[in-house]
Amino acid sequence: MQIKRFFASDTHKALRMVREGMGPDAVIIANHSVDGGVEIVASGDYDDSKIEILSKGSEEAVADVQAPRESNVNHDKVIDSMRDEIHQLKNMMESQLSAMKVGQWGQQDKVRAGLFKQFSKLGLGADLITRFVAAVGGEKDFRSASRKALALLARKLITTEKNIIQEGGIVVLVGPTGAGKTTTIAKLAAQFSMHHGTQDIVLVSADNRRIGAHEQLLAFGKLLGIPVLHARNQQELDMTLSTLTDKKLVLVDSSGMGQADLSNLDQILGMSSHHKDIEHYLVLPATMQRVAMDRILTATRKKKIAGCILTKVDEAAALGDAFTSLLRHKLPIAFWADGQRIQEDLYHANVVELVTRAVSLAKIRHENKDDRLMLAMLNNASQSTGLRH
Repeated sequence: MQIKRFFASDTHKALRMVREGMGPDAVIIANHSVDGGVEIVASGDYDDSKIEILSKGSEEAVADVQAPRESNVNHDKVIDSMRDEIHQLKNMMESQLSAMKVGQWGQQDKVRAGLFKQFSKLGLGADLITRFVAAVGGEKDFRSASRKALALLARKLITTEKNIIQEGGIVVLVGPTGAGKTTTIAKLAAQFSMHHGTQDIVLVSADNRRIGAHEQLLAFGKLLGIPVLHARNQQELDMTLSTLTDKKLVLVDSSGMGQADLSNLDQILGMSSHHKDIEHYLVLPATMQRVAMDRILTATRKKKIAGCILTKVDEAAALGDAFTSLLRHKLPIAFWADGQRIQEDLYHANVVELVTRAVSLAKIRHENKDDRLMLAMLNNASQSTGLRH
């Protein structure tokens, strides 16, 4: 097996380099956005037996590292960090091995090859694609197989049983900086007030890191006619929540966590955790790269997270990265948002709607891609024949 890395300013140039360097039968193992362009990892000829041996070896290695070992308290964080890294490496290796295995499908089974192409357009990880495609591998009709595979994807996505807007509670929104936590709080508050009025809801600003965070939430509260309180530290937050036990819904806006630096994660998730009814929801933008989302979900997998709210769906080129991370970490989806309108652009999670949206995004993206490729081909043809417009 031959594996090479190719770097170019855009995907089209990188793929051309792959074809020129490794031939038309090369298998794309991985592709990443990097500074200055994209990087594609591709493989040439490979041997199934080697793949299976490598896969078994990787599983044994991971199992060996993850086996319980004696450690003292001082080493716990180091061990957790190592396990997190191993977990991410295992996911990466599974994706790469699955992508390599799929290289034969185009010759052996046209239906499975078509399904892999369709699910690749959704942006799902190769390991998940392989699993979904294999589940309907006996189908001879592509449309029937596609419907069953998409239905399986919808069934695997998890949604929360609780609806915050209907049932209320003490809800803290956490997530990376720029995910849209404050706007999401305003959307939740707007929909709650439409059903229950403004008497039983309070907004609490506990984001004391971002400049203007309190003022932004205050502006939303004034617009909606909902009171906004400011908690400048943990003690003030505890006291504030203790005085709001008569409210049906309390929404708390927290400080953002860095995508690369999660050092303040424990502090954010520890906010008033001794209140028994408090719930934390992770706000994740659908535009986030899978590596960054995996890092956050890996760091929070031992924390008590009630679910996630997927934001910026309207800005995402595909939903596959988000789906892949959420499926791997088994995190339920509570809501998703796709615009700036406070009262309209928030939806209680429905997996069929989300999968349908993902398919639509993939179709639009690849239609635009086909248009660009056609234009490029016409331009190349006109230049080679000496034609000018």
